[in-house]
Amino acid sequence: DIKTNLHFSSNLKIQKKKSDLILEICKIFNEKDYLSTLGSKNYLIEKEFFKKKINVHYFEFIKDVNNPLDYSILDLIFSLGPESKKYIEKNFKVI
Repeated sequence: DIKTNLHFSSNLKIQKKKSDLILEICKIFNEKDYLSTLGSKNYLIEKEFFKKKINVHYFEFIKDVNNPLDYSILDLIFSLGPESKKYIEKNFKVI
């Protein structure tokens, strides 16, 4: 059960891009941890996050050979409903 508020970054009126944008969003919401895909290593400036005492964590998706579908997070939630949590726990690995 995920209970959280939804915020649109466009409503925050931040004029930054890429790593700086993400860092600013984390600062606005007083986040201490940021979780992202391995692909973001190409543009995240980790040392800037560490300066602000924000831990950066990466995850990888472990392909489920029994399920050939590639889900976006919304596809996953709408397709699997409450079972989405189990799917995520089984197939996402924090590195």
